[in-house]
Amino acid sequence: MSKKRSLCFVDDDPAELARFKRAVGSQFVVGAGTTLTMALEDLKAQGRRRVDLYVLDMYFPNEGMNTPEELSKLGKAWDAFCTAEDALKSVLAELGQNFAGGRALATQITSRSLFTRKPFVFFTRKGNLLDAIEAYERTGAL
Repeated sequence: MSKKRSLCFVDDDPAELARFKRAVGSQFVVGAGTTLTMALEDLKAQGRRRVDLYVLDMYFPNEGMNTPEELSKLGKAWDAFCTAEDALKSVLAELGQNFAGGRALATQITSRSLFTRKPFVFFTRKGNLLDAIEAYERTGAL
């Protein structure tokens, strides 16, 4: 049997399920479905009963699946959000406020000691999830 760990991924978007499987399927055994039962059945079909990690859609619909009209409305709202976020990032860049400044501070902190790593975190009202991921993965923030 494969030494790969098993993931159980639940999302309401079949396209997202397929993207996820393509992205991590070489590293994990992935059971995916639009319901928990479907995802577990998919994992079982691959010879796995034990789940090492559940990956869940944070904004999963409470009741059933969304209609094409609802998904269209969501798509338009998402586009408007991205446009607004881009406008905010443009203003921040115009004012010289971007993550490069925070990374420079982090470099100063980490270069102060040759032997021990100094723990640090970032604080901001302007950041987003991608900034948080970058802070954790690329700069070593806690």
